[in-house]
Amino acid sequence: MEQVYFLFSSITFLQLYIPLVIEHARRGHKSVFIIRKNQKPYACPIIHDTLLNAYAKTYNINLKPFSKYLCTCKKKRIFCKHSLSGIVYMVDGDIYGPSQSNVQESMLFHIDMSNATTISLTENMNYMWTYSHCIEHVDYYNFISSHYVDTYGFISTKNIYLGSTKYDNIPGATATYKKYGLSETDKHMLILHPKHKYADNYNHQHLHELCRVLKSLGYYVIVKSRPKSNTFLTGDKNVSSDIYPNETLELLQACKLCIFFSSSAIDECIFTGTPSINFDIDPKAVQRLTFLKIPSLHTAVNGFPKVTRKQLKSMIGAMLPKHDPRYSQAANKYMSLGDTAPRLADLSETIFNLKYGTKTQIIS
Repeated sequence: MEQVYFLFSSITFLQLYIPLVIEHARRGHKSVFIIRKNQKPYACPIIHDTLLNAYAKTYNINLKPFSKYLCTCKKKRIFCKHSLSGIVYMVDGDIYGPSQSNVQESMLFHIDMSNATTISLTENMNYMWTYSHCIEHVDYYNFISSHYVDTYGFISTKNIYLGSTKYDNIPGATATYKKYGLSETDKHMLILHPKHKYADNYNHQHLHELCRVLKSLGYYVIVKSRPKSNTFLTGDKNVSSDIYPNETLELLQACKLCIFFSSSAIDECIFTGTPSINFDIDPKAVQRLTFLKIPSLHTAVNGFPKVTRKQLKSMIGAMLPKHDPRYSQAANKYMSLGDTAPRLADLSETIFNLKYGTKTQIIS
């Protein structure tokens, strides 16, 4: 296996792909990113070409345009410029968004991969709207664990449970302090800023009041947002990014508390041993990751009421502190994490050897 392919339609996929690029390079495999336009500017790799080119140079990635592989239909016949063989990674079947137009844009349906083995990864909870569209068209769909799909009835022999590469290669707290200019003596906490689409679902003044109360409790407040979000809140430090390594995971290494709003970040908190509070401001949201909502590790609040100092202190006091062993126990029970890239690369090599008859040694 000389090279592996990655369908690349969002700059956010770097946090999932780079650990695989590193692992395959270690085994002598070249990585090829096939690039397509994304209708969402914050995610579009073509718009963020400077950033992508920097990563490509650092990790020796070959960048190819989608047009090079695009199949076209002429007089009811399908013509393909190039077909793919070997291993092809993608994220959520390359469907980036819940609309039908997002489904139609997927490279999965426009590139000849009949001679390839396709492995889909997952980004956050996006598989909730992509799974039914692509499960019949991929060979494997990888999840953090079976709990992430059994809960929603997404049952298939194509499901595999090898964890998430997002959790690979995350630096420790010391590296986080240095990278973000944080003092090791401060009591840090992380607010994951509410998504822009929830802007009308809560009182913005409550957000500022929450920040004030946290500071009165001695916390150094870090506000993390994504580039697509309008940030209403200024903390002691603001971070806006969504690339590799995953900044939320980096920051959580140094934080004693995390607060978020109708987010699926609870698994990141469990992984880093961080107590968390979720203000549920999305009335339409499907209950997500309920198996991780363990009261001693996490507090759930319906809506986003104004929170007093006494109330917040009580919420925090009801949860186990940072790095209590029960966080790692929950992670081990519900999340198959650690060295996901090597495990996926092992699977890829095994598939390739069986399919193409190569005598390359398989790493067990």
